Amino acid sequence: MAKQAVGTLERHVEKGVLALALICLIYVIATHFLTSPNRLALSRGGESATPAVIDKLVADEADRVRNRIRESQPPPTQVPDLVPDFEDAIGMELAQLPRAVAFQPTVPTVGGKVNLPGSIELVEVVKFPKPVAMVGRSTRDIVVRPINLHTGYRDTEVSDLSRDRFPLNWVRISSVFDWAEQTRLQREAYEPGYEESLLVGIEVQRRARRPDGSWLDDDWQDLTPYVEAVLPPVGPIRITASARGPQTDLDDLDAIEDMRRLLRGKFTSLNIMRPLPARYYDGDTWDHPSNQVMIQDTEILFPKEPIDPNNLYDRYPEETPGVKEEKADKADKPEDLDPNENCREFIAERMAEFERAFAQEDLSEQNAAHNRILAIIQRSTFYDGACVDLAKRRKAEIDQKQVDWKDRIERWQRENRKRQIQVKPPLPRPRPTGTGELGPMVAGEKSPLQEVWVHDARLDSVVGGQTYQYRMRAKLFNLYAGQPKPLKNKEDATKWFIHSEWSEPSDPVYIQPETQFFVRTGSEKRGDVSVDLYKWYKGVWVGGTFKVKVGDQIGGEARTQGPDEENPTPLVDFATGVTVVDVDFHRPIRSRDKASKTGVKYVKAGETVALVLMDEAGTVFERLASIDREDPHSRTMRESLFKPKPKPKVELPQAPTSETTTGRPGESKRDRPQPPRPRPKP
Repeated sequence: MAKQAVGTLERHVEKGVLALALICLIYVIATHFLTSPNRLALSRGGESATPAVIDKLVADEADRVRNRIRESQPPPTQVPDLVPDFEDAIGMELAQLPRAVAFQPTVPTVGGKVNLPGSIELVEVVKFPKPVAMVGRSTRDIVVRPINLHTGYRDTEVSDLSRDRFPLNWVRISSVFDWAEQTRLQREAYEPGYEESLLVGIEVQRRARRPDGSWLDDDWQDLTPYVEAVLPPVGPIRITASARGPQTDLDDLDAIEDMRRLLRGKFTSLNIMRPLPARYYDGDTWDHPSNQVMIQDTEILFPKEPIDPNNLYDRYPEETPGVKEEKADKADKPEDLDPNENCREFIAERMAEFERAFAQEDLSEQNAAHNRILAIIQRSTFYDGACVDLAKRRKAEIDQKQVDWKDRIERWQRENRKRQIQVKPPLPRPRPTGTGELGPMVAGEKSPLQEVWVHDARLDSVVGGQTYQYRMRAKLFNLYAGQPKPLKNKEDATKWFIHSEWSEPSDPVYIQPETQFFVRTGSEKRGDVSVDLYKWYKGVWVGGTFKVKVGDQIGGEARTQGPDEENPTPLVDFATGVTVVDVDFHRPIRSRDKASKTGVKYVKAGETVALVLMDEAGTVFERLASIDREDPHSRTMRESLFKPKPKPKVELPQAPTSETTTGRPGESKRDRPQPPRPRPKP
């Protein structure tokens, strides 16, 4: 085969292509790796810079210009003195001119007093009245990891959070915050436009009664309430000195404004003042808030709409007992109220207490009298219908009187604001001598008294067998945070929040132990005593009976009926930590029978079994069998014991009828249905 001739260009063309590609590669490496391809020459210094450097320089220059604008002061205005020219023109001095009216007429100051720069002091925060504590024990679905509150927060955001179910003790601590009084204080102390009160939180402290029954101030401990949404953490506010005075860091100013915007959120405000309880499963229920609370919620959520009492916003879930169906029958009645005997006297005394507190404007005592009457309604099964109806009427009177009084105070405040603008003397504060007329509810105004509460319901927080007291204080947002120039004390501008004083302690609340016992009977011959024990187990009360002697600990492990269908008789630990020190089988006792106008009568003297006991703290105490048997709480515990659901009845085969025994016409005996034959016993 003949060979084809190849030219010089064709033989060396690939070498030229490779050389061209090598040149391009070297150019790319030189421009993109060794130097920057896009560099611009700067007018300052003749240097060149990349786009990233230019962006940073532009941002720095913008920050510098913004700082200069914020720190700059307007140039002083030179006002020319024209008085000499005017006097020369008229040929006399100003003092010689006749005055038809007085110079410098009084001009009313709108918006409060005028504060000079550097003279403002942080306002005093209104103190909470004495809080009221409510105790319960129930099984609830707890949010272990709460979410952060944010702008636009809604209550529905916590509905899908991960929850764990626990039986626990809980305490709700409630009080009221005087919003109108706080606004008045800020209007007097601050500049116009700083009347806004932003509640950041409610701080709570708790102390336990000592074994000797005393209370010490050193025992107060900070308490972390249960919430499902919390405020985000804040950092320090940095203020530096400069030639033009103290200056706040720009990032901190942005953080302060973000916090202010967050606290203005409607649901954020409600979650701080009135947080929702943990989701209910079983046990004691949390009292549903009254209509007055829902009116306050509706005012905050819909400030521009008039309040319709029949269409209030209700954000609080209804709690219905599950396993324990008749919760009212198992509740303890008021200790000082004998059912159906002194009911009217009891209610009359509470109304007298309310009237005294109303005349003194003591809201805490008013609520205490109200709640004691409300207890009769909530535990209606203890009393007859007439007693409950009377309690309902008196409760309605208290509610109406408080609502009317709040309306009078609101009207007085509105009228005085108008008179202040019109330069008229203020009206004196009304006294609670009457209710006055109740006008229509006005849209856009917040109730002057806002109910607030917190929940001591974190896992293992409330311990059974302890007696607690609680106190509260309000925490408000510092409206002058990051603004040192108007303040007298420049360090106050570094404070995010300001606090009120602590309220006075609540009344002591006793937490029933998770394990309780009652002395039943004793046998001197055997030397032992029977004790009934009750244990709070998985949301229900289970029980057992133990026999103890001197030196034994009351309780221990035993099987009993429980709520688990898979394990109906679980092994439950009934340990109490209480040891029997001594037993007296012949303790003399003479019980009180009844009281009359002539005095107190007692039953005949008798004997009972007495146990001398010592708990884990070393406290020695005594329990008597006759007193434990008659204790109303012992009866309540027996009625509260868990009872398993009855098994469904099994339908037995019916007895044969006459038709089955005789058969139909034409039917043989072999074709008839035969009754089942009894099986022989093994």
